[in-house]
Amino acid sequence: MSNEAIDLWAIDDRNYAFPNDEGCLWVYSDTFVLRAPWPTSPAIGGLISCDPCYCQARIFLFRWRELPLTEEYELWIALDEEFNYVVAKAENITPANLGSPAWCSPASSFRFVCGKIYYWKVRGCATTEGESIHSRWSPPMHFTVKTCSSIEGMHIAPILKVPPSGSRAVSRSPSFSWLGFPHATKYEFILAKDADLTQVVIKEEVPISAYIYSAKLDWDTTYFWRVKAIEPVPSEPSVISAFTVMPEPQPVTPAIAPVTLATPFWIWLIIGILALLDIVIIVFCLVRR
Repeated sequence: MSNEAIDLWAIDDRNYAFPNDEGCLWVYSDTFVLRAPWPTSPAIGGLISCDPCYCQARIFLFRWRELPLTEEYELWIALDEEFNYVVAKAENITPANLGSPAWCSPASSFRFVCGKIYYWKVRGCATTEGESIHSRWSPPMHFTVKTCSSIEGMHIAPILKVPPSGSRAVSRSPSFSWLGFPHATKYEFILAKDADLTQVVIKEEVPISAYIYSAKLDWDTTYFWRVKAIEPVPSEPSVISAFTVMPEPQPVTPAIAPVTLATPFWIWLIIGILALLDIVIIVFCLVRR
């Protein structure tokens, strides 16, 4: 045994005839035992796009590095890392390009369900010299097919929800929320006074897909905000959304009701005296006639 191969031996079961290479003791080197293919795609933690029409993974390729002198490969797919629950086996895979081996699962053979995690590994199973022999298995890799039950499986950046873009009369201490990603653990939130986000009001890292601005924004002012996931995998930045804070309330001036002044008593007294005086004069005139 060496670092590159293991020497194996076998006895030919035919009658001994050395000139005819029959009935001899054969020794050969197994170059497969100590080597294994190295998977490259889907990589560990990779995300596979989902076809929302059929709720299954879009067509993709399994790729791995060439194992020298290998012509055929075997690939297993399972639901667990120990491969106790194998869901698909592809045997005797003969890549079209031995220098860049790859395999695509036929649509009729297996369906990768959206929202599921799968594990896969590959090994050599036949040499270019026509020998059927297995190499070591590659390290197991796992990938996730994006969900198709909601828009979460299809977007590549957070989708801003509240306040809606173009909103007016927004509170001076607004709450923000957005549609994020199932496995995101941290987001970057930016609020600014300009669309280029250079006049930053606040820039925070938050663990959930929501944020509350506890201070007070300016009255009747337009603000711009953006979000992106930063952990464990950075996302694309969201579109920039804008909203306008409510105008400052104006003080209300109470309406002044017209004042009706009461007629003083002494005026009524004078009017009564004058009326009485008129009556006396009229009576006096009638008597003199």
